[in-house]
Amino acid sequence: MLKPKITLQYLAKNISIVIGLVLIWRGIWYVLDGLDKWIFGGSHA
Repeated sequence: MLKPKITLQYLAKNISIVIGLVLIWRGIWYVLDGLDKWIFGGSHA
């Protein structure tokens, strides 16, 4: 089996996917945090 060569384009594509997923996750986290403050008043008790 031939292993694919790791090129700059390959690395850039994968890094951009990871960064995109992290930004999406942070956005979802902020939305959920806002809903928590709005619905529950930020109280976790």
